[in-house]
Amino acid sequence: MRRILLATVAVLGVTAAPAAASCLPSSTQSTFDRNPAVVIATVVEQRANAITIVIERSLKGDVPTGRLEVANPLSSIALNVPLGTRLGLGLRPFAQGGYEANDCNRAEPSALVRAAGPRPAYVVGGRRQLLLLDRGGREQRRITVPGMVSAVARGGQPGVVALRTGAGVAYRDVLSEEVFFMPPKPFRASRAFSIRGRALLRDGRRVATLPAGRWTSATSLG
Repeated sequence: MRRILLATVAVLGVTAAPAAASCLPSSTQSTFDRNPAVVIATVVEQRANAITIVIERSLKGDVPTGRLEVANPLSSIALNVPLGTRLGLGLRPFAQGGYEANDCNRAEPSALVRAAGPRPAYVVGGRRQLLLLDRGGREQRRITVPGMVSAVARGGQPGVVALRTGAGVAYRDVLSEEVFFMPPKPFRASRAFSIRGRALLRDGRRVATLPAGRWTSATSLG
């Protein structure tokens, strides 16, 4: 989970930000979707207002691989990581050329790779796991979670699911598979989904045949 910028920054002509600039929780999918360019890269050099990265893969925006210097804001959202760190990074282009990066647009590389590929359409809750299905009802992955999931619902951000267990309601980013921290929201389980035996139904129509297991509820992600 990363964060989204709450204030603009003073780099290469961008509006100045207050020293107390901060970010809101942002899901992996939100990070991918809001940035015009997304890359997997390694940080090899860092200066006061710029970093140099070596791009190994462009996931969005057709950024060439190889070395690239990008602006780094002089504020609380500056990207400050040890040299040699490999990361997923959203880049925002300047009209006059070049890119800006910041800590709010950083995410786990594997999670951003998932965001660039086929995304899960349905999430099914069950005993100690979440089952992720594509639009054709085929299994993509499973995420291990503690306890029995009695209900699942959309989590208020793209790619985030809310799950109810005996310990209460928690949020999970389905792309990074990490716990997602955000202010609690009303839990609204979808009434469109039901499970009969191994059949997952949406509005009474079968959308998937579930694998053997104890499954309790489902929701869509979009």
